Amino acid sequence: MTGRASGILSQLDISFQIGHVLPHTDSSCDAADLPPVVVISEASAARLIGIEDAITAVESALASLDSGISRAFTFSSGQGPGPGTRLGVKAGYDGLSRHPGAKLGSYWSENSRTGMANHGSPTLLLDDRTGRPCAFVAASYLTALRT
Repeated sequence: MTGRASGILSQLDISFQIGHVLPHTDSSCDAADLPPVVVISEASAARLIGIEDAITAVESALASLDSGISRAFTFSSGQGPGPGTRLGVKAGYDGLSRHPGAKLGSYWSENSRTGMANHGSPTLLLDDRTGRPCAFVAASYLTALRT
């Protein structure tokens, strides 16, 4: 996959998650009074988002990237801690919701032996004015739905 294509996919993931599970608010993460980080589990994401939401989000993310409102950054990946493991980081800025974010894509080939998913997609979303964390999304379901 080319860097541009990978960047587009990272932005789709981030835009999809931001636009549908964390609406933008006008309150920043003030250092003196930090709001709690919103945590969205895989089960919550699956209850909140359906295929129609995914289609709408992908269309919106592509248009936002094309217009320059949103940006996708360079994808980085490498070997994980052992054979059969990989880690990748996809980051971007969703200009529509005004949240930067990064997804850590993980692949652990041996997980299926214990009934766990081989792929993981934890995503961290930041407040655009302070850079402080505002949401953590367990996003493997969202990434699969987007795909």
